[in-house]
Amino acid sequence: MLRMTRQAALVMGILVAAGSSSGQPARPDVTVAAHPDHYAWAGRAFEDLDALQAVVGPRTPQVIGLVACGPASAGPMMAAAYRFRHLHLDLQVAAPADPRCAPGEGRDRLVAGRAALPSLPSPGAAEQQAAARWWQQTQP
Repeated sequence: MLRMTRQAALVMGILVAAGSSSGQPARPDVTVAAHPDHYAWAGRAFEDLDALQAVVGPRTPQVIGLVACGPASAGPMMAAAYRFRHLHLDLQVAAPADPRCAPGEGRDRLVAGRAALPSLPSPGAAEQQAAARWWQQTQP
């Protein structure tokens, strides 16, 4: 009898928890635009994922939105998804002219710095191989 009561309590707990959920997908706490040559968030441009995570991480987002800004942004977006894989991800693709793809302040300086140092890797380049393996394993 005690065992059945525990099972009933467990089932009721699950039903209550399921009923309390709105069923709506969570909205991103933070949305990052991935560009071929940088990342942008909150009106600022970031050269790499370390710099981006240093600013976004302390906000402790539960859901992060990642917007790939054009087809050339696939690699940087996958690297960002890999970096933030411990969070819920909201992945989107947008045209570079989409307002969510605003380049961020400081982008011109970053791009000029890359042009002066052509051997500088693209954003997320260090993580793109690991990201590609992870991406293949997690996608159906």
